[in-house]
Amino acid sequence: MVDIKLNKIPVWNETVVLEAIQKPTEANEEIKIPYDEADNKLVLIISNSGNAATATVKTGEMPMSGSEDTVLTIPANKSVAIALESGKYKKKDGCVHIIASATTLGFQLIAMP
Repeated sequence: MVDIKLNKIPVWNETVVLEAIQKPTEANEEIKIPYDEADNKLVLIISNSGNAATATVKTGEMPMSGSEDTVLTIPANKSVAIALESGKYKKKDGCVHIIASATTLGFQLIAMP
């Protein structure tokens, strides 16, 4: 299981040095994305250095959670950014859990001030 670190921009008009992209060590490994900030302040970046791959966002454990997983397709050699609605996906541990289909996927989480 890979725990993603949060990259928080401290205040408006300032920068943050991003933590290194974190990658799974094996296919179908679980990635834990911390959701301690408000949803409207978080952007998840998923990069792919190989063939097209998927990241499956697991359904949450809260009363307002969705009933199905969401599968994101990350094109070959591209990056995507997504702002997830944590109410659909957050687990009781406060994280969103994602299954990465390949070790070519890398994850970064950025929080706005």
